[in-house]
Amino acid sequence: MLRKKIALLTINTESVQVINAIKGIYAQSLEYNCDVAVITPMVHTSHFFKDYLEGELRVFDLLNFDMFDGVIITPVPLQEEQNTGVIDALLEKFKAECHVPVVSVDAPFGDYDVVYSNEESGLAAITSHIIKKHGCKDITVLTGPVELDVSHDRVEVIKKCMADEGLVLDDSKIVYGDFWYTSGVKLAEDIASGAFAKPEAVICTSDHMAIGLANGLSDLGIRVPEDVAVVAYGGVIESAVSNIPITTYEYDSSYTGALAVNKLVELMEPGRKLVPAVIAGDENICYGASCGCSENATKIRKSLREVMGVTLYSQGSKDANSGVSLIEMTDSYISETFTSAEDIYDCLKKIYESLYLLKPYTCFYLCLNNDWLENNRNDLGYSDKMNMVIYSDMAKKLHGYPNHVFWGKNELKTFDRKIMLPVFENKVAKLIPGLEDIKEDEDIFDEPQAYYFTPLHYSNVTIGYAVLQKPLRETVRTSTVYRTYIRYINNALEMSRAKNIIQNISEHDQLTGLYNRRGLERAYSDWCDDIYEEKRKFSEDKPINVFAMVIDMNNLKLINDTEGHDTGDKGIIAIANAAQITASGREIVVRGGGDEFFILGIGQYSEEDGKAIIKKFKENLEKINNSFTPAANYTAAAGYAIMPLEQCDDYHVVLDEADVQMYVDKRATKKGRH
Repeated sequence: MLRKKIALLTINTESVQVINAIKGIYAQSLEYNCDVAVITPMVHTSHFFKDYLEGELRVFDLLNFDMFDGVIITPVPLQEEQNTGVIDALLEKFKAECHVPVVSVDAPFGDYDVVYSNEESGLAAITSHIIKKHGCKDITVLTGPVELDVSHDRVEVIKKCMADEGLVLDDSKIVYGDFWYTSGVKLAEDIASGAFAKPEAVICTSDHMAIGLANGLSDLGIRVPEDVAVVAYGGVIESAVSNIPITTYEYDSSYTGALAVNKLVELMEPGRKLVPAVIAGDENICYGASCGCSENATKIRKSLREVMGVTLYSQGSKDANSGVSLIEMTDSYISETFTSAEDIYDCLKKIYESLYLLKPYTCFYLCLNNDWLENNRNDLGYSDKMNMVIYSDMAKKLHGYPNHVFWGKNELKTFDRKIMLPVFENKVAKLIPGLEDIKEDEDIFDEPQAYYFTPLHYSNVTIGYAVLQKPLRETVRTSTVYRTYIRYINNALEMSRAKNIIQNISEHDQLTGLYNRRGLERAYSDWCDDIYEEKRKFSEDKPINVFAMVIDMNNLKLINDTEGHDTGDKGIIAIANAAQITASGREIVVRGGGDEFFILGIGQYSEEDGKAIIKKFKENLEKINNSFTPAANYTAAAGYAIMPLEQCDDYHVVLDEADVQMYVDKRATKKGRH
């Protein structure tokens, strides 16, 4: 039986709460032998670059409920600054499409089941600390949005703890905010202006509000902790490295994540014996300077390493999340390496060769829209068909980009977007090298896996998505290194796309879409390289020849002068279309300029082939003429030449000979013999 799959919808996997929730979800899913797919934007919902945020949030469009047995969602980080738009849009998607069990973490999400963290011990510990250790009695509580149950629940825990110490929390001392920096800054401004009475201490139910409050008070001349002590609940990295390190209790989201998995398993498999989730103890309290205590230097150093991205995999820490540090990655000049790519294939090759920056991982997938190169796309989202352009397997014996990059000369690996990832559907997984022989009723990987789906886009224009796969048992996660690496990929792909557009414009005729002479030079050179590599495909008893056909439209100047340039342009397009229809898929069709066109081919051409191609061209042109209303009478002269490839160092030689034959045909036409 195939393993069950759980989808986790969250955001900003670098935040402590999300990191710990994922740890709990992973550990508990491992107990039940389930895979986990984390579908996540890599920025906050309050990100200042709104077009970029739009591109990030579009990753949720990838979610296909048919691929999963259950879903976990974390609404709280998805609605910073009381931005409920993301949650509202997701809820509409769930209502319309979801048919599997759903569990929400720490906040309601429609009518789906909710699990809440055990916050009493942490909130009680931090409240007791400010009362007993520092003797504070005049206490204000800054909590989250008034419409969220979690905001009130946290206040009730604090109120009960204060009552146990003989203190009363008056409703006038409860301030509702947004769980974000902004409400902390707002309270600081109100205290400084006298709009809100200055308390001895403020207990914030999130670290971000506490950071905003402490820094805001300090900026306004109110000393922390001498004038106002500040403590918090959450334990985010930023609290330890703030200008005034915050005393906080690290939110036990690992426990909550485990609870969510248990609830989901209960819904997916009623009656299955559940594995108990483990609650954290007092070890989660983190001392800063915001209350007057001595700072926890160990905690601050660890947080600094996290924020600065200098934790090295070589240190051997179980929590190591990348093979290199952020500093090492930037010093690798990977951005410049990507930028130097000559074309799209070279860009993808360089991306593949740089994947050592993400070690350790199991697999890395780069999936691009099949229309990502189009200049004027009507849809900014994901295409129905995706191309897996990179598949890197760390355990694969055949290394090197030819075995892992599928573009250009290598056959594209195309799959339906609804599958999300080829390895999610064994029939589709067979297109991946090395997985051709997998059985449909067997798991591809020996142990449960974690899959991180992250968006690829430039501003708000979707390019595709990346997937990082690792064993579920590892405590690795996406990190600043990974986020920065993905940003480099975004920029590299957009630059390659722009280069490709510019190259196409410079190498193609704008009226007909055919190659121009510049495009002919490159296309022919590439083709010759391919032919020499593929000689074994040709019959040995026939020579490999260069075929050239020159076409020249008749009477273009007369048509322009008497009927107008629009009519002349229609004639040029008609000739171009007839040439394109006539050419085989391996032949190059070129507008040489004005009313002149070329067809070039390399293969085992005979004289009979040349005559047949000219006949076919004129028949196709006659059909196109007859398709006009009223019928048109565009004509052209044509001639061909054939020369052995070994004798044709320059295609101009055979093209010149074809040109001579074209003029023979033109003169014959004028004399009325054709």
